[in-house]
Order: sequence, then C-alpha cells, then structure tokens
Amino acid sequence: MAHEFTTTEEKPTRRGRPGPHPLLALLALFAVLTLPLVVIEAGRAPITTENREGATFPTSEAFDQDLYHLPVIERFAAQLPTPELSRYPSATTPGYHLAQSVVFRAFGGAKLPMIALNMLVGATLIGGVWLALSRLTDPWTAALLALPLKCS
Repeated sequence: MAHEFTTTEEKPTRRGRPGPHPLLALLALFAVLTLPLVVIEAGRAPITTENREGATFPTSEAFDQDLYHLPVIERFAAQLPTPELSRYPSATTPGYHLAQSVVFRAFGGAKLPMIALNMLVGATLIGGVWLALSRLTDPWTAALLALPLKCS
C-alpha cells in the first residue's frame, strides 16, 4: 500500500499531517535532560581550595568548574573592562571565561545566569550541528545523528 504524501510549507509528511519538528524535539530532549542538573547545580555551594578538604564533588565537571574555571571567571570579572589575558591559571583560551565573567559581574556572581549561558551555548551548538546535518540528510536522521553530541 502506497502512502499519500502532501506538500506542506516544510517537507512532505504522511497523510498531510505536519509532525513535530525534529529540531524542536532535539532541543526539548536537551532541556529535559539538562534542567534537573541545572536545579541541582544552582543550589550547590562552590568548593574552593580552602574548603576542599573532605569535600565531595558530584561530578568531575563540578571539580573542574569550582577549582579551575570559576576562579578565572571571578578574576576576569574583577579586572573588567581590561582583564589580564596573558597570564591566568587556565589551560584554555580566554573566550569562555571572558563571556562568563561579563555575566558573573552583571548578575553579582549568581550561578544561575552563568548556567543559563552554558545551556544557551550548548543548545546553539546542537542546533548548528542539526542544521548542518539536515542539509545532508532528512531532518529526523539529522536529529538522530546529532543525539550523541547532546548526550556528551
């Protein structure tokens, strides 16, 4: 039995019913998997070199965040508008830390806006990868191919 396809503004769908957009489905999955971690992280006090003795980190990423990234962000925020970029304690380029230092300073050091910026960057990356893949294959296959990036 052949399926009837009708043309919509997007790509053809079975029986003329538009289905959910694959990018929206991918971003919704991103939000569902990320938001619980945002809630946990937003309420967690940072661990510093001074209070790290006996502290437990929920993840290795939290360890890196608290002991490496956050001190650089705080340092850049204190030095704005002209942070010292030639010597700072991080093995990364300064772009991420600069963006976060602006948010850190604008919101008085609150973690939630910095986490929101991270989510926005992650969602934009996933959307960009999906867009590139959707030019090579159908939109749902592109969403499936972008899924491992979301899960990393």
